[in-house]
Amino acid sequence: MGTRPENITVNAVAPGVIDTRQLEVSAADANLTLTDIHNQCAHDIPVGRIGRPDKIASAVALLTRKEISAYVGQSIQINGGTTRCRA
Repeated sequence: MGTRPENITVNAVAPGVIDTRQLEVSAADANLTLTDIHNQCAHDIPVGRIGRPDKIASAVALLTRKEISAYVGQSIQINGGTTRCRA
């Protein structure tokens, strides 16, 4: 990872639970309502809420800024303070 002579910078965004249609699938698989899966997921996240797609987009936009061009080879975890993965 890092900046190459071709001026390519590599970083990563690692989202936690995000409010996307996948939560509908997870709810159906668990035989829960969408509200139930939202509440269940939020309970396990230290900030008490699930993420939103616009927050991920903001992180990606930040990584494109030339002002932070020294930020190279990093992974931003956007997960509400948790490192636990959902099964």
